[in-house]
Amino acid sequence: MKNKMISILLGGLFTTLISACASQSLPPVKPVSYVNLNQFMGDWYVIACIPTLIEAEAYSAIESYQLEKDGTINTTFVFRKGGFDGPEKRYNPHGFVVENTGNSVWGMQFVWPFKSKFIITYLDKDLPAPSLQEMPGTMFG
Repeated sequence: MKNKMISILLGGLFTTLISACASQSLPPVKPVSYVNLNQFMGDWYVIACIPTLIEAEAYSAIESYQLEKDGTINTTFVFRKGGFDGPEKRYNPHGFVVENTGNSVWGMQFVWPFKSKFIITYLDKDLPAPSLQEMPGTMFG
């Protein structure tokens, strides 16, 4: 009986904490007004991120983008798992530009049917150095 009561109390506490986290709202992320896709294509070294499940323990990460004739983006994400000498991991998500966004909002599909949103939030005037942000929990229909 005592163990059951403790389980109920812990379950209630966990539910309350999760609800509190979910209720916090952040200001919307604003994309840049326009991205020149041809300048943006190529290799980008990931220097900082809030890791997703895939990126946990990623070292020497590089994202590569290649614009295809049909307008989609051939994407390759390569990194070393667990350390600089760790085994190489490679992912090839399907990328696409969301219409009417000035090329600054993309979708990435690692596994069908789930798509993640990427927003380019900053571009240097002299270099096309981006800040890409994946928006977890936001899916395209």
